[in-house]
Amino acid sequence: MDNCKGTYLKRCCTLVVTAFVLSVFYAAAEAVPDGYVEVRMPEAFVPATMNDGSPRYITAREIRAELKRQSSDFVELFWNSDIEQFIVPRHDWLVHLTQYYLTFLKSNRLRGKAESWDCENYSSLLNAFATLRIWRAGFYDTRGAIGWLQVDAKQEWAGLPAAKHALMFAITEKGFFIIEPQNGQFIQLEEYPNKKHIQEVFLF
Repeated sequence: MDNCKGTYLKRCCTLVVTAFVLSVFYAAAEAVPDGYVEVRMPEAFVPATMNDGSPRYITAREIRAELKRQSSDFVELFWNSDIEQFIVPRHDWLVHLTQYYLTFLKSNRLRGKAESWDCENYSSLLNAFATLRIWRAGFYDTRGAIGWLQVDAKQEWAGLPAAKHALMFAITEKGFFIIEPQNGQFIQLEEYPNKKHIQEVFLF
């Protein structure tokens, strides 16, 4: 099954890159006259650390166990089985990343389309920024403890109505957080009102 996860994730990564490129240029086509979007990098990645100062990691199986504990609707966590552990970002860096991302959307006047499932594209974009910075920091044999998930939300949260939705998630030294990628709102998994309805989860 792990090999299936690896194959699935490789296909998923291709789709994410495609979704990112299409969503940016689709949204920007009307907003930016020449059709181009300037992309500036967020601050350098900063990992959470252990007591000895070494970077902190978490395994996919540990993440899956927590999701299974919190969600009765949980289906599966998908990840590349070649990656044994995922690096944990420092919480203040994650907050910076989301603020950078929101500024990027605003400054480039990127807006979603009502007829498309934009939440998935928003999540993919935020995740892409995180991955680029993690690679740039030299952590090539891992990925961030950051991903996205599908939830069949039964309650409104973060200004979004109850509906099927895609959200970001991240693990930092302060815990497991759910992030609304359209406005950057954070909430701990334990407090997220739709935690029992999290279904499929994807680690990049």
